[in-house]
Amino acid sequence: MRPAAVLLVVVGAAVASSLLPLAASDSADVASICSRTPTPALCLSTSRRYAHTLSDPVDAHAVLSLQVRATVRRTKSAKLRVARLADSALMAVNPAAVEALRFCENMYTNALDTLGAVARAAEFRDKATAKIMLTLSLQNYASCDYGFKKIAAENPMARFDASLTKMGNNCIAINDMM
Repeated sequence: MRPAAVLLVVVGAAVASSLLPLAASDSADVASICSRTPTPALCLSTSRRYAHTLSDPVDAHAVLSLQVRATVRRTKSAKLRVARLADSALMAVNPAAVEALRFCENMYTNALDTLGAVARAAEFRDKATAKIMLTLSLQNYASCDYGFKKIAAENPMARFDASLTKMGNNCIAINDMM
């Protein structure tokens, strides 16, 4: 094989290996932690998606930090979606639905604030504060349903709320492992 071809193969292998979601040893550590959460498959898929943010050592603290970042990102997506729904022409004819959506938007803002407190508490390994704040974020997601129940309407954010609740419950379980 010519030197240029060898160099190309080596560079190609290096680039490909940097794109792998988790190293084998990290993957086993994350899988072990995720297996003890309420929804292990969600924990693992989120971990793979955000593996580039993992730090050494891969322990419960590292995985909690990763999961909190993922939950923040999902909450931001939910907040953007609910704002778009509230601003849509379809909702303009239903002021009660717009009010319910705005309430959800406020709940997502509150959840983002509490998740920020979780991240800070986790950084200092303050399990009690992190757990309280995670529980508050779960209440924020559940509260989004309130306005829709009041007007007897289906919550268009129910899918987001369900996944965010699962992610929050995973975070609580991981926090308990620290």
